[in-house]
Amino acid sequence: MGRGDCEFDDGLCGMVSVQGWTTVQAGRYPGYPDTDGQQKSAGYYAASFNSYNSMKTPYLGPSGSLCQLEFYYYMNGDAGTIHVYLQVLGGQFSQIFREDIDQTDPGTWTLKTITIGAVNARFQLEFRSQRFSTSEFNAAIDSITYLNCDPQSSLPSSDANCTFETDLCGYYQLKGPDDDFDWTRSQWNTVTSFTGPMFDHTTGQGFYVFIESSGRSLGDKARLALHPQKPTDASGICVTFWYHMYGDSVGALNVYLKVGSAETLLFTKHQSQGNIWRKAQLPLQSNDGWQLVFEGVRGKSFTGDIALDDIILFPEVCPASRECHFEFGFCLWSQDGSDDFDWSLGSDGTISDGTGPPVDNTRGTETGIYAYVYTNSDRYPGELSRLLSPTYSETVAECLSFYYIVAGDNVGSLNVESYNIVTATYSGPLLRIAGSDETVWRKALVTVSSDHPYRIVIEALLGTELSTGTMAIDDVDIQDGSCPRLGFCDFEDDLCTWINEDGGDDHDWYIDTAGTSSANTGPQVDHTLGTNLGHYLYFEASFGQQGDNAWLVSQYIPATDGSFNCLAFWYHMFGETIGDLTIYIRPEGQNMTEVWKESGDHGDVWIQGLANLYSDIQYQLVIEAVKGEAASGDIALDDLDIELQVCQGQIGGKSNLDCTFEGDLCFYTQDPSGTADWDIGINADQFGPTNDHTSGDGSYLYLNMSVPHTNGDRAIITSPLQTPYQEGRCLTFWYYVVGIKVDSLAVYVQEGEDRRLVFTKIGDQGDEWIRAEKTIKTSIPWTVGDQFVLNKYGH
Repeated sequence: MGRGDCEFDDGLCGMVSVQGWTTVQAGRYPGYPDTDGQQKSAGYYAASFNSYNSMKTPYLGPSGSLCQLEFYYYMNGDAGTIHVYLQVLGGQFSQIFREDIDQTDPGTWTLKTITIGAVNARFQLEFRSQRFSTSEFNAAIDSITYLNCDPQSSLPSSDANCTFETDLCGYYQLKGPDDDFDWTRSQWNTVTSFTGPMFDHTTGQGFYVFIESSGRSLGDKARLALHPQKPTDASGICVTFWYHMYGDSVGALNVYLKVGSAETLLFTKHQSQGNIWRKAQLPLQSNDGWQLVFEGVRGKSFTGDIALDDIILFPEVCPASRECHFEFGFCLWSQDGSDDFDWSLGSDGTISDGTGPPVDNTRGTETGIYAYVYTNSDRYPGELSRLLSPTYSETVAECLSFYYIVAGDNVGSLNVESYNIVTATYSGPLLRIAGSDETVWRKALVTVSSDHPYRIVIEALLGTELSTGTMAIDDVDIQDGSCPRLGFCDFEDDLCTWINEDGGDDHDWYIDTAGTSSANTGPQVDHTLGTNLGHYLYFEASFGQQGDNAWLVSQYIPATDGSFNCLAFWYHMFGETIGDLTIYIRPEGQNMTEVWKESGDHGDVWIQGLANLYSDIQYQLVIEAVKGEAASGDIALDDLDIELQVCQGQIGGKSNLDCTFEGDLCFYTQDPSGTADWDIGINADQFGPTNDHTSGDGSYLYLNMSVPHTNGDRAIITSPLQTPYQEGRCLTFWYYVVGIKVDSLAVYVQEGEDRRLVFTKIGDQGDEWIRAEKTIKTSIPWTVGDQFVLNKYGH
């Protein structure tokens, strides 16, 4: 087939203007474009000037099944159209394209691709424009291109498979208004620190393609397309590829099926997925010629590189996927016809009275899709809606994971159970999630076992009183093997049930491997595997200011039921300017309380940390890293686990009993049963010490004698609740007791309802700081309290 391409810089390229079309230079006529289709201000294009305009190509063809026509068109004004017709030699003209001005963006160039397909004879194309009545209307055409129109053009399947070791194989960089820059072929790490892969997926020493975010703007796109392929058979094919999305501000990776000008989204991922190559597989079926388009979208800053490797097309059906992101429907899940109402698909806060998610979990955007139910005036208390999985084979143990939001007053509960196909019985609740005020996505894990084929049932059960609320789920997946314990994470794949919480902190924690990006800080191997292939979580100290922090937050964990849980973890704090690593417990609806803390350089080793946890209500854990004064302060975590028992072994870390009273009471509180209060002082009055014990010029805790008191007044402070220590724990403190007003200083241990005296001093002890230490042994949770009593000589 003759090429027939035309840029109009040298006339009409053999085409014939039957009426009204002529070549003009950009910017010459008002109402027409100031640039050509390629955005060149000195370029040329074909413009129409009459109410009816016609331009015909010479005879072309025959063409192959992959043949496409691509061109730019421009319309400006009130009312008019552009058409493209095809006429086979000796036949009639048939319309293959029409666009009205109200269907496009007036005053801009638009790129259009039309599938011509196989035409077994010579044919001719006609470009028409038409102005309606007396309206103003201007039209232009530029950059006519014919793609893959040779009758023999069809790429061998091997060109669609690409490891990028030598070139782009059968892929090419798309050009046009939806493409701002190109994918880059690279080896080893990308040029930007803290983002992109360190090596390729194929061999660990080869090549991959990536988008370089440096120098680009938010939302810029790079589009890589597979040359047109022949239609698939009815069963379709399976597309597999590996992707890497790592960095502080990763945008999005989208994969489209392109048929002619129409594009259908097959796959999307947003934000960082960890410093790891991940596999994706997509079923693809098309009755027409088709292309794949890989689109990388730049995030908010330069730390957002996205990479691709090892694209393989298999001429077979993909293995049945057991995950569903709801982007393209309910996948293989179905509604239960015997329940009261159905689950729906929604986005952008498709919710009742603002209680539901404004974004989905998959994409983190308002356009992302999730499955949800909501309560309104049509619903009744106690109604239920069930979503049923496909049938799965019998199993010893499989792990169901999904993300959820259950929000609203008395909204009810989200329940998970299994249905035995053979016995036609339900397992009973495997998981029950009650409503809360949260509208953030949380991850749930449920271990499912069945000795017969089974289905998973996700049930929304409405509350006992009619109320407003929403239950939503997203990113359902099933993996072989039992689920880990709530709170466990080795960071080999993701953050498990932990999240980087938005708000309250300055930065995020990141999954990494084989050493952080800064020299002389951070681990070279993980703790789980002990190799540079294993993964850990770390806080990058190269960004921000001293004192900046990052929070890692757990799911809600059930109350400890009068006993203690133990958080066991491994930490790595190596570098000259290490800041702080602190663990807080945050009971629902309450402020955080510190339970463990370490600061400074601890050497290039992994160290185990243990923290006892106590709460009468469900709680979250917050793990905070704080930046030191410079970049050599990376802090890492690995192998988190929450055990349902008191910690066994050396607790380590700073105790919440420790306090130097430099400005506050730390975690101690004034006991309301006291009739006076302790104060923080520095050379407080004529009766107080002239300096503190800690540094000589700091502050201390004291009872202010310069204000009026009554005989027998008591000032009491109480510690936080502590773990039992049957083997004993040493309590040390320094005291200063002087003056005729003093009756006594006493220290008590409170165990449940029992209170026992462990230390006391009566009367003046002299003008000096004195050290005291006491071993405390307990078998149940306890607190310690300091009591100061005034005698009859008080004011």
